[in-house]
This record gives sequence, structure tokens and C-alpha cells, in this order.
Amino acid sequence: MKAISAALFGALALASFPDWAQSDGPTDPQIAAIVATANQVDIDAGKLAESKTKSADVKAFAQRMITDHGGVNRAAVDHEVAYHQSVLDALDKTLIPSAQNEELKALLVKVRPAFVAHLERAKHLQAELRKSGA
Repeated sequence: MKAISAALFGALALASFPDWAQSDGPTDPQIAAIVATANQVDIDAGKLAESKTKSADVKAFAQRMITDHGGVNRAAVDHEVAYHQSVLDALDKTLIPSAQNEELKALLVKVRPAFVAHLERAKHLQAELRKSGA
């Protein structure tokens, strides 16, 4: 049932995006959300199949799906950690110190905590994935 719910959520998420054929395509956050949703659908389906089947071949395939798709999600989290750290480094070392316009500088200072929070959340997820062996 979870796999069906996740698949439905994924389909609804895809349907809610604008028509990419007439635009520049999805944004990076939209792409990341699509990939994360698709991976989670396959992980959930693999876990369900593994728990319900008596076939050794199905169990092996289900475990392969869990492992492979879990690896993609781990790689995405690692990318988010590196990305947010590089943005913070740029903000702290270059952008904020170099900004001449006070409004621009204030905006950069104002958005910085959001990047810190995102980095901390990504690091937390990264640590949890490493603990779980995902």
C-alpha cells in the first residue's frame, strides 16, 4: 500500500509541474524531487516484494532494487552537503564581503541562515544514511 501511495504521490507531483516542452525544463530542485520520489517508490516496492514473496529470485531482485535506489538517494544527499557548503563558503568569503549595495548585502546576510539550516539537515540525513548502511 505504501508503494502505491508513493507512486500516486509521484504521479501527482509530476502532473503539477509546468509543461516542460514549452519551457526551459524542470529546475534542479524539481529534478531532485522527481528522482527522490522515483527512488523511494522503487525502494518501498522492493521492501514490500522482499517481505511478501517466497521466490528466491524475487527476493534477490527486490534487494537489488533497495540497494541500487538507496545508493542514488545517498549520492543525492552527499551532493546537497557539498553544494550547500560551497554556497556558504561563497557567501562568507566572497559575496557578502564584496557586496557594495547595502540592500544586496542585507539580503545575502538574511538568506544565509536558510543555507546553514539546509546544510545541517543534509548532514543529518547523511549521517543517518551511513548509520543505516543505505
